[in-house]
Amino acid sequence: MDLYEPTNLAYELGSVARKKAIADPEGVDAIAAALETGLAWDIRWADVQNVAVLRLASQTGLGTHDASYLYVARALGVPMVTFDERLRMAADATGV
Repeated sequence: MDLYEPTNLAYELGSVARKKAIADPEGVDAIAAALETGLAWDIRWADVQNVAVLRLASQTGLGTHDASYLYVARALGVPMVTFDERLRMAADATGV
């Protein structure tokens, strides 16, 4: 099974790592290693059309960040897999 993600996931992971490093400065090496591991996964990075993501966000009530994940699933015609209940409900409502 292939894993497709919008490119903003890399920034999201970086942001999470930064917050953890601020909270635990002595653990920055372990946090950086975990970030490297996460970014090394066999992920198929997908670009998004930002205007289309904006429209999808407006239609579903999602933020643009979450709508970018839904956009990728719709654009590729693949099922949406998420633990986020609101995103899952939007995917179900749009037939993804």
